[in-house]
Amino acid sequence: MQKKNSPGLLKWSYYISTLLFTLIIAFSVGNYLFNNDFIREGFIKMGYPTYIIYPLAAIKILGLVVIWSRKHNLLYGLAYAGFFYNCILAAFAHLMIHDNGQWFAVIALILIVISYFMSKQLLINTSDKGASGEKRGKV
Repeated sequence: MQKKNSPGLLKWSYYISTLLFTLIIAFSVGNYLFNNDFIREGFIKMGYPTYIIYPLAAIKILGLVVIWSRKHNLLYGLAYAGFFYNCILAAFAHLMIHDNGQWFAVIALILIVISYFMSKQLLINTSDKGASGEKRGKV
């Protein structure tokens, strides 16, 4: 007999991991926009072109909006995938230049994986409830 996960625990895990991830990304976007000279130097040091700073900030904001709104399944999956790859690439870029900045990227990577899998579990649980006649709501 398999014990099901508590829906309350799943919800809390999802919201806490997503909120912490959002805070890390918001900090990143804030640095891109308001501490641009420092970020520009870091991008040059890592070998990335500096013209991607503002588009990357905009895409990160849009990705967070998509994740929190949960409206379009395709965009939702793409946002998680984009953040996943962004965190991996950021961690390796910081490792290559030895500035110890990789830890935020590693923490963000762990949080985005937890958020993604918790959201999938919640979706499965809410669809199971929908089949049994209970009202199916947004996570």
